[in-house]
Amino acid sequence: MDLINEAREMKRLNVWKWIGIIALISWQWIPTLALAQAPVLTYQGELRESGQPFTGTANLQFLLFDQPSGGSQIGSVQNRPNWPVNGGQFQVELDFGLAAFDGSDRYLEVLVNGNPLTPRQRVTAAPYALRAASTAPGAVDGNAIDSSEV
Repeated sequence: MDLINEAREMKRLNVWKWIGIIALISWQWIPTLALAQAPVLTYQGELRESGQPFTGTANLQFLLFDQPSGGSQIGSVQNRPNWPVNGGQFQVELDFGLAAFDGSDRYLEVLVNGNPLTPRQRVTAAPYALRAASTAPGAVDGNAIDSSEV
């Protein structure tokens, strides 16, 4: 009888050991998943018609380029048909994909009802980021960051 109880106890301990190992492995992924940021931009704009704030709906298109004029389009066109505009104000979220932002300059072109607004607007980095997606090889070394700035 003792041999049977001992075998059951060993089996129970093995199950708990595997549960612990799986939990430990899963726990290591949680911070990585929590810090990953989607490449979504929030864009706020103002539309005026004859100098007055526009209220109604507008067909909006957003294109990303690598130059302030001409240049190559980056990513796909972001369409927002019949988008609400209230008191001249509107807000959209745009996702051109993570590959669109490799550290190079980017410029946003906005079309309203098919008409481009000029000039294109330069997309600038956020003043506060939770985590950088990547760095260029060799961009940061042990001497690059002053410990008093951390």
